[in-house]
Amino acid sequence: MNPYDNPFSEDIGKSLFHGNVTEFTDIISPDLFTNGNLRKRWTIDNNNRRLIKAGNSTSRQEPFNEVIASGICDRLNIKHVDYHLI
Repeated sequence: MNPYDNPFSEDIGKSLFHGNVTEFTDIISPDLFTNGNLRKRWTIDNNNRRLIKAGNSTSRQEPFNEVIASGICDRLNIKHVDYHLI
């Protein structure tokens, strides 16, 4: 089962993102396979898969840089992942 195309539990992602580990009833989650240095978690919002990321504990600048880079790619018609701040 591919969690990027099918429903998945958000329990693990919430726990990893917020740093509070709880018991999991369902471990099917794309969060187990998302690497990188920033805290992040997958969520399903109106049937759309979204990756929510946080900045690091010192500068918190990375999400802003990704949004700026996304805007530059838009203007230059370069294929890219679309980033937004929430």
